[in-house]
Amino acid sequence: MWTVICTVQSKDVMDKLCHALKETNILVKTVCSSKENRFDILVPSTEVEQAHEILIDYVF
Repeated sequence: MWTVICTVQSKDVMDKLCHALKETNILVKTVCSSKENRFDILVPSTEVEQAHEILIDYVF
């Protein structure tokens, strides 16, 4: 099962976050809502905690 871990409003930000996750071998899937200009980043539910840690380290 896939879980949304982050929602962003910029394709550039989405690309950077997805790249950071993929570098650590986290599977990533994105869903774009062009009507709302929103990008959801999803990972398998078994990797949610690890993905959150990676994003926190990446952002801070």
